[in-house]
Amino acid sequence: MVIDDANAARIFTDPLLRRLLMWFSVSPRSVGEAAAALGIDIKRAHYYAQRLVRLELLLQTGEQTRPGRPIRLYRAKGTSFFIPFDVAPSGFGDQL
Repeated sequence: MVIDDANAARIFTDPLLRRLLMWFSVSPRSVGEAAAALGIDIKRAHYYAQRLVRLELLLQTGEQTRPGRPIRLYRAKGTSFFIPFDVAPSGFGDQL
């Protein structure tokens, strides 16, 4: 997937957001599973997941039914991401 939005490209400068997005690239998963796997608070994971959804990097792909509210499942829009130089944040990739 080619990232053509500078706001979406900035996500990749944050190691936690990058890990969260890539964790969802394997298969549809819940935010609760992500929080447990990455060792972060579920509220924080949910906030970041919604941010990724708004940037269209993460898509809701289904729901698991249960008593009460269903569990939403998400998947990354791509399995790999390419950020062109013209939208990359200043200094992005300098450490590489």
